[in-house]
Amino acid sequence: MPLEQLPRQEVRAAMQKYAQVTAALREATARRYCDWDWDLHNVKGPQIYAFLLPEIQKCRAVSRMLTIQTRLALAEKRFDDAVKYLQMTYRMGHDVATPHILICGLVGIAITGQSNQGVLEWIARDKSPNLYWALAELPRPTVDLRVATRFELSIGPRLFPALRDAEITRRTPQQWALALGDTVRSLVTAVQSGMMGRQQLQLLASHHSRLDCRHQ
Repeated sequence: MPLEQLPRQEVRAAMQKYAQVTAALREATARRYCDWDWDLHNVKGPQIYAFLLPEIQKCRAVSRMLTIQTRLALAEKRFDDAVKYLQMTYRMGHDVATPHILICGLVGIAITGQSNQGVLEWIARDKSPNLYWALAELPRPTVDLRVATRFELSIGPRLFPALRDAEITRRTPQQWALALGDTVRSLVTAVQSGMMGRQQLQLLASHHSRLDCRHQ
C-alpha cells in the first residue's frame, strides 16, 4: 500500500497497543551488545533436536510492527521518529543474527530487508534528508553467515560423538556398531519423548535395527 493511502488514524490507534514494547526496544537498541546466553557449544546429542528458538520467531513479529511504525512516521513526515524505528529494526536484525545458527542469520537478513524497504520509501518522500552517510556506516554484509555455517557443519560430530576422533582412533566394526548404536538409541529416546518428529523416528529405528544385526 502506498504511503499516501495509509489509513493513518487506524494505524496510529493500533500501534498504541505496542507502546511498552517499543519503549523496551528503544532501550535494547542503546545497549552495547546482545547476549542470548544459549551456550550453543555445549549443546550435544539429542539436545540439538530439542533446542527451540521461540524468541527468534517473536522477533519476526516485532520487526513487522516496527516496519509499520516506520511507514506511519514517513507518511506523516516525522523523519526523526522514522530514524529511531529504522535504528531499532536494523539493530534487531543484527542481534537476531548473532547466534551461530543459520536460521537466526536468515531471520536477521529478513528483518534487515524490511529496514531496507523502509529506507527506499524514505528516499522517495518529498523533502527527505540525505541518508548517504548514514547508510555508508552500515556493516557489509549486514549479516555474515560464514560463522553460522561453520558452526552448523560441526553438528555431525556433536550429534555422533564417535565421529570426533574417527580419523585417529582405531575401532573394530563391532565397536563402531556399538558406538553408533548408542547414539541412535539416544536419538530414538529423544523422539519418543517428543523432541523429534515421527519421520525421524522411523528412519532412526531402521538404522538402529541394522546396527543391532551387525553387532549380533
